[in-house]
Amino acid sequence: MNGDEAAWRRDYRLLWSGQFFASLGLMALVPLLPFYLETLGGSDVANAHWTGAALAAPAFSVLLVAPLWGWLGDRFGRKTTVICAFLGFALSMILMGFARTPLEFIFSRLLQGACGLTVSIAAFVSVAAPEPKRGWALGGLQSATAAGSLAGPLLGGLMADLWSLRPLLWFTGVASAMGGLIALRVLTQQAVEATGAVHAFPRQAVSALFCDPGLRAFVLAGICIQAGAYGLVSVFTLQVKVLVSNPSYAATWVGILNAATWGVTFLAASWWGSRNDRTAVERNFSIAACGCAFSIGLQALVTDVAWFLPWRMAQGFFFAALIQSVYLRISQAGVTLHQGTQIGVANSSLTLGQIIGPLASVVLSTFFTLSTVFLFMAGAVFVAAGLVWRQRRPWEMEYVS
Repeated sequence: MNGDEAAWRRDYRLLWSGQFFASLGLMALVPLLPFYLETLGGSDVANAHWTGAALAAPAFSVLLVAPLWGWLGDRFGRKTTVICAFLGFALSMILMGFARTPLEFIFSRLLQGACGLTVSIAAFVSVAAPEPKRGWALGGLQSATAAGSLAGPLLGGLMADLWSLRPLLWFTGVASAMGGLIALRVLTQQAVEATGAVHAFPRQAVSALFCDPGLRAFVLAGICIQAGAYGLVSVFTLQVKVLVSNPSYAATWVGILNAATWGVTFLAASWWGSRNDRTAVERNFSIAACGCAFSIGLQALVTDVAWFLPWRMAQGFFFAALIQSVYLRISQAGVTLHQGTQIGVANSSLTLGQIIGPLASVVLSTFFTLSTVFLFMAGAVFVAAGLVWRQRRPWEMEYVS
């Protein structure tokens, strides 16, 4: 192993850990937000509004600032932005642990999304990863996201039952701060182009995502994927509650099924990433999106809660390929000079899907049955598959063994 490869592996282990803690910090409180906000003095009437605001706060911040973080990495160096993002995320988690009112808590959640840790890590990896292993590297980040999404609610529930959620928030903040300090010392600084092209926010980098038909298709497909996946969250919980024989076990079933979904995603993400390195990303995305849509659609037909398990596991397996493929396609087509900006714009666009999906789910559920809403969400994922399939490149010519 040469020095450059050893340095990359060291950098990647640190960035994987950062992605894990970012996901853990975002997800640890999600199932418990209504209960946690009660401890901060929220009344029963206002608590629903505080919960909705707290859930939406990080996504709202990411939507606004992700392109800025990508550009800052292009302008000042991606190591610099990763360090700042680590420290900003640490501050948000520590402040969240010290929050004494719902308003203070929501401010901390806004800061959590605004710190840009996920987009800074994705931009660093998309440029620094060796080209033959770039798909595998981005797949590993998806595994880290899945691991944090799996561990966060489990640790949050355990801490809430045995002690308090505050120590978990503080621990995540301290671990993130340590990650920033380690990054300061060991992370490899990527070269920054000494050109005026990156001094101003590069409009050409942003427009390239939407003017190039292939890139535009992937970004729009990513929005559809996120809308379908996040729109499913609330109706899935309600459907489980309807189907379970004893309503007191509904939360347990939701936890088991979500854990199974994220567990399979964790295991499958690197496999899909390696597959993207060997075969066309368009083909893999289209196959995975169709599989994900079918698995969501089949959940609409479930009449016994136990039958959710195989379809949720299938959903997790196919979903593992999707978001990483969007980032990989952008990194394959992007110019290194502006690649961080493009990753940031893509991240902001995907966050828009996270916002659209739940809103659409609420509206649809007022007019249709829960099972029908599942079919609508599956339809959104099918649209994503169609968008990428229509813009596919000549795979047979590009990937000849």
